[in-house]
Amino acid sequence: MIKKYKPRLLTKESEGSSDEQDNSELTDNENTLGDVFQAIKRAILTVKEEEGNMESPPLFKTIAIDTGQFERIMSKTNTEYETVFPACFIRFTNVHFLVAQQRIGEGRGTIRIRFILNKLDNQHVNWETYPFYIAERLNKAIQDAKEEEEALQERCNLMYFDMPQSTNMLQAYWLDYEIYFRITSSYKYADWIKKKVITPPFTNHSDVPDDKEDVTEPAYNESSTIDDGIISPDAIQILPQDNRLEAGEQMVLTVLFSPDDTTNKNISFASSDTSIATVTQSGIITGIKTGNCQILVTTPNGVNAVKDIIVYTKRNNNE
Repeated sequence: MIKKYKPRLLTKESEGSSDEQDNSELTDNENTLGDVFQAIKRAILTVKEEEGNMESPPLFKTIAIDTGQFERIMSKTNTEYETVFPACFIRFTNVHFLVAQQRIGEGRGTIRIRFILNKLDNQHVNWETYPFYIAERLNKAIQDAKEEEEALQERCNLMYFDMPQSTNMLQAYWLDYEIYFRITSSYKYADWIKKKVITPPFTNHSDVPDDKEDVTEPAYNESSTIDDGIISPDAIQILPQDNRLEAGEQMVLTVLFSPDDTTNKNISFASSDTSIATVTQSGIITGIKTGNCQILVTTPNGVNAVKDIIVYTKRNNNE
């Protein structure tokens, strides 16, 4: 469920605590953009005056939604007397929603974090790169917050960093983040239809066993042949038609496959009585002694055919 962060009413115990700026609690209402703002705010609060000291006060004394405070401070009629520096102003730009049917409720946008330090000497050799250091700490705090903040886990990646072009009065720096968010799911509007789900080693819908309605855990031998481009035979025929073989002679068998486009033509041969006739896996029969036997031809998918063999011995005309 998407959480909304609702401001908590101040009590006597909480009044006077200037360092505790995270006055929020969870409710069950939906407010995705509010979630993102509050998550970013909590991440910024982890940036302390003394790096590595979690007991140190937050570096930024003001963290607020950007409603033009910076422009009003810079104007000749400054009315932002209550703003305490260093300050972070956060605003959403280019927020748009996806229109594809399967993307209902999904949005994209940019979060711009404009931070202003309480130093006016950014050209001093000792401080000219200090804002870069703060920007790096801010970005690290936001990335680390993804482990705890669900609102940032969809996507919140740094896109741009920009710096001021003037040393006049306050100098503002920018961090832009690309964010993805979801206010609802397209599945909320779907009419659910029960489907049979195919997972490896089953790769096609035709592989689903018909006798299992839910098909939660089909056994491998319950599946039909996986359609991987291999065509197995439906029937086979053994040639030649002649089935008489003189003892000591050989006969070569030929197997015809149906359908004609069969690709799996692997077969095996076996003799029912090897004392009368033997057969090799190449289909060569050798007569041994007078008698009757059968030659069994089998395919890998279980199709078989039988050929009766009669082995005889020629009589000597002198007898």
